[in-house]
Amino acid sequence: LGGLIAAADTVVFVISPDSVASTVCAWELDESARLGKRLIPVVVRRISDADAPPALGRLNWVFCTESDDKDAARGA
Repeated sequence: LGGLIAAADTVVFVISPDSVASTVCAWELDESARLGKRLIPVVVRRISDADAPPALGRLNWVFCTESDDKDAARGA
């Protein structure tokens, strides 16, 4: 995973209650930030603001949950 992150220009982080609770996902996010990768947070299931990883706090999130407009999320 580290090599894939290092080779990537942009990393999409899928936000859900499961991903923010995952130690592997936390490592991936930390590694992406450490390497200065552009991060695109995509919300597929909503979380509370208190559960948001600090590395994603300053970024604009793309909302793509069941109730969100998928065309708007994709920029279509």
